[in-house]
Amino acid sequence: MKMGRKVSYVAVVVDTTDEWGRSIVRGIGNYSRACGTWRIWLWSWGRNAPMPLPATWDGHGIIAGVYNHKLARALTAIRKPIVNISAVRIQDMNLP
Repeated sequence: MKMGRKVSYVAVVVDTTDEWGRSIVRGIGNYSRACGTWRIWLWSWGRNAPMPLPATWDGHGIIAGVYNHKLARALTAIRKPIVNISAVRIQDMNLP
């Protein structure tokens, strides 16, 4: 880890059943290794799998492929910043 930088705890919630998702995870891993300040909690999943990230998770933010309302509600209930990397936009959910 680079000296003097704050460590950020980031959850990565990505469908890794296809090459696109796996490439996202590789890119995040490359960035994390280069900057040395991210600690990653990775949940690689299929789109219909239940969301195991506990509501008590105390990280700094979430990078997620949000494909449905169920996952969107589960992630927003954690009340941490979320970046949706999916092209899917969930109606009535404000996920950038």
